[in-house]
Amino acid sequence: QTTSFSISASGSSLRYQWTRNHVAIPGATEAIYITPVLTLADDGAVYGVIVYNGAGLVIVEGTALTVAPA
Repeated sequence: QTTSFSISASGSSLRYQWTRNHVAIPGATEAIYITPVLTLADDGAVYGVIVYNGAGLVIVEGTALTVAPA
């Protein structure tokens, strides 16, 4: 299975960068991020997002993923 994360932000020219365990996820640059297929090894991974534009940035972190056996 996969899962998705989304964020709602307001402002002009917003850009996004999703992270997994504090590391940028290549290509994850939209307001919605859909993970690849998850495995039990993904349990406990922490997802966050950086939202930024010319005025500054906001870092949102701390969403821990729980993966359970089917």
